[in-house]
Amino acid sequence: MVQLTGQASAALCCCLLTAGCGVSPLATRVSAFGAAASLIAKDSSASYDTVERTVYNAEVSSLVLDFDTKGFDPAGIKPFLSGEDLAARHSMLDALQHYATFLQDVGGNAPLDAVNTATAELGQRLHSLSTNSALAKLKANDDEVKGLTTAIDAAGQLLVERKHQKALPPIVTAMQGVIDRICALLDADLGSAPNAEGIGGRGLRLQLWTEYDRLIVNQKTWLDRNKTTLPPQEKADGIAKLPALVKEQRAADDTLVATQNALKDLAKTHRALLTEHKRGTSFFTYVAEMKDDAERIAGFYNSLNFKVATQ
Repeated sequence: MVQLTGQASAALCCCLLTAGCGVSPLATRVSAFGAAASLIAKDSSASYDTVERTVYNAEVSSLVLDFDTKGFDPAGIKPFLSGEDLAARHSMLDALQHYATFLQDVGGNAPLDAVNTATAELGQRLHSLSTNSALAKLKANDDEVKGLTTAIDAAGQLLVERKHQKALPPIVTAMQGVIDRICALLDADLGSAPNAEGIGGRGLRLQLWTEYDRLIVNQKTWLDRNKTTLPPQEKADGIAKLPALVKEQRAADDTLVATQNALKDLAKTHRALLTEHKRGTSFFTYVAEMKDDAERIAGFYNSLNFKVATQ
């Protein structure tokens, strides 16, 4: 991957601006897409917070349940994802965020300095992502990870080498492979929940579902152990937590499902940037769907009750 130089950034900026991007229909579309993509990239980070907080609650719940017999071992409280693993996922969302900023700046006819900065940052983010060894730890196969780095290398090379007018369409075309790969990797990483019989499932959605199952089992076990000694109201409150946990489990999974749908819509809308006029489908309908996706993720996430489970 070739990193963007100052001269290459300036050359790209000049050709983008002289091509009339500030007034073209494409510029209007890329600016709208950039704004919606930025929302999705930001709100998708909440998906990983959802899993992390649920795992923590399950750990605390187990600690409360087994404290009398096992005591407390600080080493037993572990995050679901290590710092490196979490960074790999956030780096992909970060790349999407910076690409969205780049499109907003170019499409919005921003000053040369602003476009130059966005272009340089995009090149740096892509380079960092393509050399991130933690990507190999994602819940995806090696070919998918290699495909992403190859697509990033090709797009990065184009960012450096583009020297003539109408540079934006080739850049959007080259970035489609990067967008498709990032969205597909994150979608595969999120995976699926088990079926109604508790069979199957994969990725983060399976882990999230499993942790909620552990919370529910711990709550039932605590009630069984203490049902003869609990005051009536405390016993009723403990029982009431069981359906609440089931409801929260579904809402948490809905958050991850909404994230998967948002990523698919993001890739679809990016593809329509250059093909919308051929397909007869309104590009801005796709943009509206992306904004709805972002609001849905935020709505699910904000509805969750993340109080620490203490029986």
